[in-house]
Amino acid sequence: MYAKGIKAAISALCLAACVTFFSARCYAQEQTSLGVAPTANPAALSSQQIEDITSKLATEIAQGKLKTIVVVGAAGPKDNITELGVSLVTEVTASLAQKSGRFKVIDAVAVRDFLRQNRIAADMLYSNVLAQWIADHVKADGYVSLRLGFLSDPNATITARLFCHGPNNKFVLMASFDVNLRLSESQFQSAELKHDAALKMPVVTSSAAGYSMARCVHCPPPRYSDQARSEHVEGVVMLQVTVTTEGIADDILVVKPVGAGLDAAAVEGIRGWKFKPATDPKGNSAAMRVPIEVTFQLYTGKQP
Repeated sequence: MYAKGIKAAISALCLAACVTFFSARCYAQEQTSLGVAPTANPAALSSQQIEDITSKLATEIAQGKLKTIVVVGAAGPKDNITELGVSLVTEVTASLAQKSGRFKVIDAVAVRDFLRQNRIAADMLYSNVLAQWIADHVKADGYVSLRLGFLSDPNATITARLFCHGPNNKFVLMASFDVNLRLSESQFQSAELKHDAALKMPVVTSSAAGYSMARCVHCPPPRYSDQARSEHVEGVVMLQVTVTTEGIADDILVVKPVGAGLDAAAVEGIRGWKFKPATDPKGNSAAMRVPIEVTFQLYTGKQP
């Protein structure tokens, strides 16, 4: 079916992860656009609406004696990153920072910079997909994850969850509560407006006329996560990646997650891949935005 593909499998521990790298002619790409870090959204929630969320969170954080917190993710509905979700992360982070006499809140700009430095799309801050990975790597001992749901004009429910480090250095749910909001017309529209990812560099798509396709030359399968193995989770993680002129993956964006640590495993694996860059009609290397699938599958049969 696919015009171009690379597949590999992990044999250790009876696990396998297959990867497929293919052109846009075989897969409908998520649309991305060049941009900068989001500015204040005109559909931002009111100070009272934010207060309803952060006052409860601050109480739980203080009672849990957490020292460093990061706010990661405000997706939904349907796991989409929306303009309202982007504003929600920014505003909740700022509001919590004002209440942080006993705890520190990591600035959203600092988290976006950290993601860029690690060649992950900065807008993954607004997705719930890599929340645990981000919290762990920015050295937070707890994180807040938000989710927008049950939209029925003009009403919405925001679910706020607070996680903290638990046994075996893993994050566990510490508190969860819902806040019901009545949205203005512009706020409701922003909750349905998908946010376009901001990329670090100009790119061409894999269907650009006259360009050769970027090709993977060293793409070992990502490691199967311990959580997914213990919970017997399988699935296909779909991502959008910029293959740079140097042949490395940048602006890695998860567009269809699986969960159970497999999304972070896919991102970690792709960060180590090596590519032959795309070339323009004159033969010069070009940065290209490409879709990638990583398939995780458990094998129960004995290895030969």
